[in-house]
Amino acid sequence: MKKKVRKGRRRRRRHRKIEKGKNMKTRKEKKKKEKKEEEEEEEEEEEEEEKEGGKKKDANVKMKRKKMKLR
Repeated sequence: MKKKVRKGRRRRRRHRKIEKGKNMKTRKEKKKKEKKEEEEEEEEEEEEEEKEGGKKKDANVKMKRKKMKLR
């Protein structure tokens, strides 16, 4: 019978010499940076719309944005 191949985070750490919590940290930092960039873009878009003529948005659009921010 074939020997079962182990797969998992612990094995990867051993072979790749990754410190504990290191790769998870980088993923979280990337997500945070992406969120900040998205928020900045949204703010810029809102400012531009206000300059153009202050168009009012639908209540549904506002709720959708709030829900997206909560995620």
